[in-house]
Amino acid sequence: MKTKRRIAAADARWGLKNPDLLPESTANIEPRDVIIGQDRAIKALKLGLELYRSGYNVFVCGIAGTGRTSTVRRMLDRLKPHCALAEDYCFVHNFLEPERPRLIQLPRGQAPRFRDAVHEMVKLLRREIESLINSETVRARVRQIESTFLEKAGEKTRIFQEKLGQENLGLARSPDDKTAFPELVYLHGEKAVDLASLELMAAKGEISPEEAQRARKAFEDFEPILHEFIAEQQRLQSELIRERGEAEKKAVAVAIGSLKNLLLARFRTDAIEAWIDQVEKTILDNLDVFRSAEPPPGDDLPPEAEGPDFSAFDVNVILTSDGDGCPIVVENNPTWTNLFGNQDRVNLAPGVYGTDFSRIKPGSIVRAQGGYLILNAADVLNDNMVWQNLKRVLRTQELVIQPPENQPPQGAPILNPDPIPMNVKVILLGSSHLYELISENDHEFGKVFKVKADFDTAVDVDKETLDSYLQVLIRVIRDEKLKDITRDGLLEVLEESMRLAGRKGRLSTRFSRIADMLREADYHAERESSPLIQGSHVRTAVHDYNERLNLLEEKLLRRIREGDIHIDTEGREVGQINGLTVISVGEHAFGLPARVTCRVGVGKNGILDIEREAEMTGSTFEKGGLILQGFLTGRYATTHPLTFSASLCFEQSYSFIDGDSASSTELFCILSALANAPIEQQLAVTGSVDQFGRIQPVGGINEKVEGFFSVCMDRGLTGSQGVILPQRNVGDLMLSHRVVEAVEKKQFHIFAITTVDEGMEILTGLPSGVQDERGRWTPDSLNDRIQIRLKELHDLADEDGDDK
Repeated sequence: MKTKRRIAAADARWGLKNPDLLPESTANIEPRDVIIGQDRAIKALKLGLELYRSGYNVFVCGIAGTGRTSTVRRMLDRLKPHCALAEDYCFVHNFLEPERPRLIQLPRGQAPRFRDAVHEMVKLLRREIESLINSETVRARVRQIESTFLEKAGEKTRIFQEKLGQENLGLARSPDDKTAFPELVYLHGEKAVDLASLELMAAKGEISPEEAQRARKAFEDFEPILHEFIAEQQRLQSELIRERGEAEKKAVAVAIGSLKNLLLARFRTDAIEAWIDQVEKTILDNLDVFRSAEPPPGDDLPPEAEGPDFSAFDVNVILTSDGDGCPIVVENNPTWTNLFGNQDRVNLAPGVYGTDFSRIKPGSIVRAQGGYLILNAADVLNDNMVWQNLKRVLRTQELVIQPPENQPPQGAPILNPDPIPMNVKVILLGSSHLYELISENDHEFGKVFKVKADFDTAVDVDKETLDSYLQVLIRVIRDEKLKDITRDGLLEVLEESMRLAGRKGRLSTRFSRIADMLREADYHAERESSPLIQGSHVRTAVHDYNERLNLLEEKLLRRIREGDIHIDTEGREVGQINGLTVISVGEHAFGLPARVTCRVGVGKNGILDIEREAEMTGSTFEKGGLILQGFLTGRYATTHPLTFSASLCFEQSYSFIDGDSASSTELFCILSALANAPIEQQLAVTGSVDQFGRIQPVGGINEKVEGFFSVCMDRGLTGSQGVILPQRNVGDLMLSHRVVEAVEKKQFHIFAITTVDEGMEILTGLPSGVQDERGRWTPDSLNDRIQIRLKELHDLADEDGDDK
């Protein structure tokens, strides 16, 4: 049986049957732009890129390092999909509602020109307004207005003073306050006396009581008349200021109108026309600011230069483009500010902050307007506010640039600018697991990401794929300026790629790892002054990569070597077998043997798994245990029920266990204990089993074989050691060169089985036997011994029950 199930060294690792398919080296070969396999993903991606309809954004699935980002970029470059060329966007000050900046849209490439034209217009006005106001025509008109005012005011003053004189009253101002309104005074001789002083003079007898009484009455009668006179003077003063301002505005309005018309002749939209009208009104209403703001000759300072603040007349360009290409933006750090933009704040005073339209900053989603935005899904989901707002933008096709809700306001107002119309296609990159999680927990997800492009981690090997894979390797070599690689080096890379893929005949698409391998092989070639990367350099690179990550593996192997972890690799034991496990530490996975034991006795507990009872197992492991019960019942409970107790244990295991890859191992251990048949300890086993005793494939097969091989090699290869694995896993074998060499020299063996019976025959050396029509097995066969033992345990259990 052992010879029959033993596999040849050629089956332990893939090798290219026709090496001539590869060049002698990559020297003088220029790479072509290729995309390897992934037909399903590319077809879906093409649909998502070319179908411009609401919600047809793309989620690209696949593990990191499979070339998703580079493939998307190449697809975009190759397809050159049609996209609506984005207009230019800019924000301007809203003079009516400063907290609501206005959005202006312009034809592509026009926003900077518009900004410069507005800047030039304001600069010209700053130079010209003062000279216009001081022109002789305006000054003459102002003098005429002032003369008319003085004439009217003087006439009214003369009439009022005549009336006052008839009552011995006059007007006087405080000598200390020239701006105060005039007050009524009584003229006593040549002396002007106010009301308070009049009372004092009356008390002293300096004027008669009759005169004092007449003066009081005059004060009372003319007080309201004085107020009317003052109001009339103020009205005339206001009229003077208004008419003088109108005269100045009229002169300036001509210049503004001329410049406005020139601007609108170049840039005319409803939004621009409305804003320029606001600018004109603001300037005319604030001529005094311009009057004092004339810059020195030759001044090219921007409107926000020192002096009066003209920043309200600036233009904040947030998006401008020229050319006809679709923007492709990759945002590697999709924070709120980086993705959507923000409103910057400026410290106006200690503890006081401010902002305005000029401090509105766009994010990458604005830069991708009219094109494509590539994001890492995990990065976006790190901030739920970013994720929710991204969906909102894609759903409403509008973006309002505001700070996130959780950002402290710092005393600054939050602007509410006009929404920006959005026309951008978002491509999210993430794992299949993440896609499933989002789909299950976010009902809006499928509405805004309707296309799933699923990238596989491996592709089938054929002549076309091999050629495309070679082109990718050459592309890496050229882009990275690495040494060219020989044929045997290419073979080593392909073999390692196949190992990463986990199956012979499949190549891994984890190109980031492949590129690292080439870089490190180039390093070793350089150290040896080799002009080309040889196969030995690739082997060294792979070895050193694993060595950097295998500290835990080395520590555990040392504990096995020193006997702290008990693993037998010689002799025979009943109810004890070497199982195989895989331990993952980050990017590194390695295999180690685990001693599994079983004790069988009288009882009715059935199979008791100690790890399961200690709650150290997962649901898949527990399922495997239940399958064992089903197998035993189906095969041996044909004449009487199974009445026994068996305890299973992964000895010296102190961590969580899951998976069903040890179910066949546990079954072999139980059968050994029931048959009292010793198991060869120089063998280790892995494989899943079903209820019919068929052996099923498992994962991590290479790591498991190499893990047991390391233990055996450490103790010395005897020629009888080996591993039993599922026949269906032979296609996954990509064992290391040292294992293959040992198999070839018959120092180590690999047995492939399809049934439990085949495995037990190899492990115990006993025939399994054949079951007849009445359910009885071949006498003295393994299964016959098991059935007899189960009958004995059943009878003993019945006797124990009768005694009770």
